[in-house]
Amino acid sequence: MPRKKKKSEDEEKKSEDAEVKAKEKEKEKKEEKKKEKWKKITRRQITVDFWRTSLHGEKIGVRQKDQQRAKSRQFSKDMELYGEIRFGKEESGHIGFRSTEWLESDISKGQIPRLVVRFFDDNDRWVASIEENTIQGLMLSLAYNEPMPVFNIFIKGVSNVYTMMRIEEGMSDRMVVPLILEKDGNTVDFFIFNRKQFTMGDDWEIYRPSEKKKILADLDSKKLDIGGKVEINIYDPELVKNKIFVNTLIMFASIIKFWGEVKDTLKDVYKKYKDEAFDFKPSRHELDLLQNPRRYAR
Repeated sequence: MPRKKKKSEDEEKKSEDAEVKAKEKEKEKKEEKKKEKWKKITRRQITVDFWRTSLHGEKIGVRQKDQQRAKSRQFSKDMELYGEIRFGKEESGHIGFRSTEWLESDISKGQIPRLVVRFFDDNDRWVASIEENTIQGLMLSLAYNEPMPVFNIFIKGVSNVYTMMRIEEGMSDRMVVPLILEKDGNTVDFFIFNRKQFTMGDDWEIYRPSEKKKILADLDSKKLDIGGKVEINIYDPELVKNKIFVNTLIMFASIIKFWGEVKDTLKDVYKKYKDEAFDFKPSRHELDLLQNPRRYAR
């Protein structure tokens, strides 16, 4: 009897070991399949086309009136449309910036020109926004002694606010943004937006810090086109379906047109601040971001 019992236990252990090995093999197969799936081929192309006012004046006027009729809360009276979004060849929406924040802010009065860009779909509904955070931008610029822009990204249906900031000093431009890609998830995924050097336009490549050679997407800026445009190429088969990732790319591509001005403005302001010639008075919208979010949850 003891021998039979021992034999039975041995067989049971072998069976368990075989089951564990089978699961490990299945896991390995899935990992290999995942690696095989990813290739640097364009899964989706999105174009951010910047209008040239003199050529698109009539089109801009029509869109402005459509938005005013739609009475979108996000479409403020000072919203200036300056381009359209195309998914493939299909027009899928348009972008605009708040002119009072960007063009009418007066540095001599303690105001920093602040870039606020919004994306509306083809039915004039708000999709996403990217807003410059001049408080954090000035803070980092003072610390690094050079312009370090910071932006907040807001996406429809998403309660999180994502912060994108410049992290590279010197000639290079590198931005980082943490995203929670699942709707109710709690896993944070970091993405680097790295500006390519020695190219004709403002070209950027996107990758995870742990996989620098695996380019997930890139932004190809074509400045020689009338008005200019940015072509977004997404290579990752999973991220191409993720609205948070896709809208983050669109919003960043939408501000490339202003990138040089944003940095030049911050440079001017932080120098004035260091010389005690700037008494900073942020806008009400930015001051709202300083509020403790936990107090509303009580």
